[in-house]
Amino acid sequence: MKRALVLAALVAAVIAPAALAAPRVLAIHFTAEVNPITQDWLNGQLDRAKRDHFAAAVIILDTPGGLEDSMRKIVAKELELSAAGVPVIVYVAPGGARAASAGVWIS
Repeated sequence: MKRALVLAALVAAVIAPAALAAPRVLAIHFTAEVNPITQDWLNGQLDRAKRDHFAAAVIILDTPGGLEDSMRKIVAKELELSAAGVPVIVYVAPGGARAASAGVWIS
């Protein structure tokens, strides 16, 4: 009986901190034009948010825009992630930043 209580206390000590941990948010700084290379990198970061169980992904965006095909693939990944329960938030920053052209749709 005493062993069972000690074992239960040890299990609770290991599990409780993980359950009480604050949610993690992945900040992704995207400050480039939208093209196949940057699209692949950004989509990889969004995959990381899902794979590593982040509570959300925040894209900090400053882009002059870019290619439509790459933009569509980024938007599709954002929607895929949101459907999987990982919200994607786009924040145009810092002051003076822009989300021009394809950046509008990514936002």
